[in-house]
Amino acid sequence: MHPSRRCLLACALLALAATAGAQSAPAAPQSAPAGSQPPPRDPTDDPALHAAGKFTLPAAEGGQGKGASVDAPGSGPVPAQASGNPDSPWYLERGTSVRPALPTDDIPEVALLLARELRDGGIPGFFDGQFKSTADRFDELAALAAEPSMNHVLRVMAVMALQEAGTGEKVAAALEPLLLTPEREFGIDHDANINRVGTDDPRDVTLLQIADLSEHARFALAKDGQPEAVLAKIRIMDHYVDHDPKLLDPSYSSQESLKINYGRQVIFDIGYHYQQFDDYVHAREWFHKLCDNLPGMRETRWAHYNLACIAALSGHPEEALDELRAAYEAGFTDVGWLSQDGDLKSLRDRPDFQALVASMRNLDAPPEPPRRSWLDALRGEPPEDSGARLMPAGGGDH
Repeated sequence: MHPSRRCLLACALLALAATAGAQSAPAAPQSAPAGSQPPPRDPTDDPALHAAGKFTLPAAEGGQGKGASVDAPGSGPVPAQASGNPDSPWYLERGTSVRPALPTDDIPEVALLLARELRDGGIPGFFDGQFKSTADRFDELAALAAEPSMNHVLRVMAVMALQEAGTGEKVAAALEPLLLTPEREFGIDHDANINRVGTDDPRDVTLLQIADLSEHARFALAKDGQPEAVLAKIRIMDHYVDHDPKLLDPSYSSQESLKINYGRQVIFDIGYHYQQFDDYVHAREWFHKLCDNLPGMRETRWAHYNLACIAALSGHPEEALDELRAAYEAGFTDVGWLSQDGDLKSLRDRPDFQALVASMRNLDAPPEPPRRSWLDALRGEPPEDSGARLMPAGGGDH
């Protein structure tokens, strides 16, 4: 399955962090009374990261009722610059120094195993069985996911890998501390896409990283059979897009309105959230809202792609090929991920699938720019023979 901007957001945030400044140091934990358990800590309540203020989800035009109150970044203080640890291999990635990574740096082995899943420094997407190489490393994954000084992309991958390395209460104990409230998580994302587009404010970058990690923790819990956190987020998103007829009206262009563009992304995201715990009935319903109402429009390409994944996993190869063709016609071009996605494994030997891939490759197109190795991408090194540093990206057209 392909998450559209979701998995690639981590990579973009990492690039922004390299210029915007460091994440703040984590606050010291407060002691709890003897015999009691401390309450779960909201990572955004760190004093250095706290963002005050709330906004109200706007009632859609023609809709009824009051909007929902949602936490969002506001006028809080800019996070303090962390002094950092110059001996850490992740110091450069946090934007606190220009020191290059050294061969002698103590990079955790589990981080190297996860890094092999990167493509151009990004996360193309997720599928079942993707993290077999770390299936016996639960404790190491949990430590990496919880460590704020680690590379953000690798933290996201560790979160997703945890549900393949453990189950039940063990997974919940590792992931629940990373969760924000669904209102706060959605509020941060909404504010970034509507009010702070293109910002490089270090506070905004840090908050987006926290929200991104929280969302993937929801996904991992859902994949482990614990969908409650995802369902809570779906209710917030459903409220946001409810009763707004413009979102599914093809006469309104996403290119001309941030609100329309974001609303259509939220419709996709609802389907994608359902897909995390194999609720294909509801996932298909939300993907079809886009595909059926906005036929051929660019906003439908990932919905068609994920419908193809659902069809392939459900044993309907012809339907899957039809959806892939529709995705291609709407602008899908990520051939690298198409050829790697485990959800489409059942189609790989089919001549019609291979022909579609060949069409997407467009042999007459100019050659792609030099590719970095996974380790160079992790360390921020440009490709050989390239005079410019490349922004980490997951490849493909998003």
